[in-house]
Amino acid sequence: MTDASPLLDLAGIQISACHDRLDLARFSCGDQTLDRWITRESKVHNQKNFVRVFCAHRGDSSTVIGLYALSLIYESTDKLLDTENI
Repeated sequence: MTDASPLLDLAGIQISACHDRLDLARFSCGDQTLDRWITRESKVHNQKNFVRVFCAHRGDSSTVIGLYALSLIYESTDKLLDTENI
């Protein structure tokens, strides 16, 4: 028999847009490439409107415990292959 993990208490978790007071330096998702982007570039890309980064943290804590980023990529249909005529 295995012990069940305790449930995460979501009542104290806040989601905020990324800002300078949040500490991303100690956050790790386990993927080195993604961790490097998060710690080195995510705030800059957020400020330049390349992405929108949102961070989960407990109450007033600056320690980030979760993160997601949204981006919009536009591809011109002129660049896509017309597979129907091949």
